Amino acid sequence: MKAITFLLVNFSDTPASVKAPYLRGLVQARQEISAWLLKYNLMVPSWNIVETSLAASGATYNEKQWMLTQHLIAKGVVKFDGQTAWYLFPSTCQMGGTFGGDCFGQKNGQEANRVPGVSFFGKIGLRALAYGKEGSWTKNMACGAIAHELMHSIGLLPDRTFHASNCVMTSGLYGFPNCVLETNGGIFGGIKGDEIAALTRYGFARRC
Repeated sequence: MKAITFLLVNFSDTPASVKAPYLRGLVQARQEISAWLLKYNLMVPSWNIVETSLAASGATYNEKQWMLTQHLIAKGVVKFDGQTAWYLFPSTCQMGGTFGGDCFGQKNGQEANRVPGVSFFGKIGLRALAYGKEGSWTKNMACGAIAHELMHSIGLLPDRTFHASNCVMTSGLYGFPNCVLETNGGIFGGIKGDEIAALTRYGFARRC
């Protein structure tokens, strides 16, 4: 079965006191994004939350998403076999964005092996999830940012391309949970299409 996996990545400098709150924050984010998807009669059949540790400090990676992912592949934690959409949460790094799985030699993916992809989300968002607010970030903003990147990773929804101002691909960061999925948004390089159909096309989400 195809799955979304949230992977909390801890390092030698990750305080023990933040690990449990971060995991709880990810569980809540999964619940809130799942509830948002249900408004569109969508569900994710398999959605896991796990954690791992690397001996280096988070500063070794900082914004180096590519390096972090390569190390997790080498360790056998992350596998790009087309079955898992990976969302990495490095606990002491500032990261964000999405790569297509083809960047890491993924096999058995779709659309030139780009789906599923791998997304990244750093410690400011994790702290907002865990504690409700971090600087200018709120928990809702963190959930919206995660939802936005998931739409890239599991459905190839493009960013800010013929989207309404309240679409998750335009305003997810500031609009969640009131941002929307469109039935006439820009799909696959500006060709208009149904975002919900795009999300169910690859098997990581399904209609319910």
